[in-house]
Amino acid sequence: MSGSYRRVMQLQMANLIAETFAWSFVYLHAHNAGHPETTLALFFILMFGWASVAVVTLLRPVRTGPSMALGLGLRLLALLVVIEVAWYGNLMAAAVLYGTFIMVFWVPYNVVFMRMTSDADRAGRSAQLFAMFAIVGAIFPLVAGYLLDWYGFWVIAIVACIALVVGVVVALRTPWGEPVTFDPRRAFREGRRVMPLVFLEGFWQGVFWLAIWIGTLRMVDQGSEYGAFLAFLGIMSGVAAVLAGRWSDRTGERWPPVLLSGIGLAIFLAAVSRGEGNLALWSLLAGLAYFFAYMLMAFTFTVVAETGMRMDDVMGLREVMFNLGRAVGG
Repeated sequence: MSGSYRRVMQLQMANLIAETFAWSFVYLHAHNAGHPETTLALFFILMFGWASVAVVTLLRPVRTGPSMALGLGLRLLALLVVIEVAWYGNLMAAAVLYGTFIMVFWVPYNVVFMRMTSDADRAGRSAQLFAMFAIVGAIFPLVAGYLLDWYGFWVIAIVACIALVVGVVVALRTPWGEPVTFDPRRAFREGRRVMPLVFLEGFWQGVFWLAIWIGTLRMVDQGSEYGAFLAFLGIMSGVAAVLAGRWSDRTGERWPPVLLSGIGLAIFLAAVSRGEGNLALWSLLAGLAYFFAYMLMAFTFTVVAETGMRMDDVMGLREVMFNLGRAVGG
């Protein structure tokens, strides 16, 4: 593993700790504070809807290191804002901060990541990225759930903030190469063939994620139980990401596995119609749906990257359509 690739993974690890150790529990935290399901849904929709608008931050050339550092800093502020969620406005402010983080962090990060890949290993390395997210997600929620029950949300938020500070330092001290510039006119013109695919993937995730979180909160109110549920989803998504990368790099096929998302959709519908009220069945069906959702994510990420477009444009376009789809689906 080269030094640059190692730092890319270190940067992602800092982000993943924040996601799986604290941010994944925001919905439970807000639910236990008395916020209704409609507020949680609005929080979700605003977060990803704002992300699709925040692409304006990339219309001028941005240096990748400072942009990623800014993104992690915004994520840190979002966590600090939701340590106390008694007021409705805290959630909405956090949604705007997080939505901006998505664009100013993920577009430069994905561009840097894809510059380090080739056609031969792109799917495999993409799967490694998604697998790391999933594996971390299988461990940290278990620990964080118990800490949440024992000490409260502020403890897991502070741990996540420390990790983000480390990530900011890595982002600022590493030379990442050329600045990133997003040209929306060129991106939408050249990427029109993949736009429906990315939008539909985001739409499917928006429906799935919000329904899974709200459905789970109707059955669970303890951090330890919620963390165990998240850990199971992490295991299923990790297996899917590894299998997707190996399959694609060995066969060179990208599109056939995308059709597997239909199976995931069918399982999700079964979970909604039959699993609610039975936590064991709900968890099993949600985990299977997560398996196919992550397999789809690994493949579509690679399909979009291989359009032949400028990497800056394709990654900017992906985030716009992906998060717009999430907001509409939510």
